[in-house]
Amino acid sequence: MAVIYVKPAQPNVRTRDPDDPRKALLPPYGKPVEDGPFWRRRLAEGAVVKTTKEEVETGEQAAAATHRAQLDEGTKRRDTERKAAQAAKDAAGGDAATVEEKPAAGKPGKKE
Repeated sequence: MAVIYVKPAQPNVRTRDPDDPRKALLPPYGKPVEDGPFWRRRLAEGAVVKTTKEEVETGEQAAAATHRAQLDEGTKRRDTERKAAQAAKDAAGGDAATVEEKPAAGKPGKKE
């Protein structure tokens, strides 16, 4: 079968890809699909529109760049939190033994 490129007709239109093992939603930038009855019906009802290979590739690259930026932001935040925790630990003497622990209380109603 031939390959066509489709994307949702509108941002709020959700279309599942029946060929995807997870039945994932069609990404907003589109994707290549086999030209078959399912996609012809979606085109006819206006749920999806045809797009070009270039538009799909540009959308994939933009999505990947956004994903990388989010990962970088998460990594920076985690590193900052680790440094702050290490600084607090160093300020407290850096020893876990400096934290006082309360002895465990016995069970209520039971005499020891």
